[in-house]
Amino acid sequence: MVLEGRGSGLNLDDNLLLALNGLWKSKTPSKVLIFGWRLLLNRIPTKVNLALRKILVDPLLVCCPLCGLEEEDVEHLFVRCSVTSLWWTKFCDWLDIDGALFRVAFRVGFLLGVWLCRNEIVFREVLLDSFDTMGLIKFLSWELFLSSFQVRDTALWVNWCVHPVLCF
Repeated sequence: MVLEGRGSGLNLDDNLLLALNGLWKSKTPSKVLIFGWRLLLNRIPTKVNLALRKILVDPLLVCCPLCGLEEEDVEHLFVRCSVTSLWWTKFCDWLDIDGALFRVAFRVGFLLGVWLCRNEIVFREVLLDSFDTMGLIKFLSWELFLSSFQVRDTALWVNWCVHPVLCF
């Protein structure tokens, strides 16, 4: 997201470097790592990024598919969008934890869940309700939990859905 100097290579902001290092050091599945890497470098094909590349030419097509209120760029979709914020609140409530305490893997996993739900809406014209969205996000977080902590006997899917804190 914070790239400077396009002439002679990339100069990455210190905060971005810290975030990338934290991401790569986490015990996270490769699909989540790659998504997080692309997200941090603003290489996710949001509608605004596609318009900048002249792939989307109609200005009406760059609207956020979740809320329909603003242009869909990385910051809007993953930070400012009212729908994403609602999903984040539900996710934190379900985990019964303050969002600030999340490990990098779970944050990126949540954002990947948002991206996958967004893609269902955009490409399959699926109308997702909160149940569908939270189901997908719960499943992704369960996969991340299993790969990060390698605690299989207490982390059954049914336990994870009902009360994930007991799986730790």
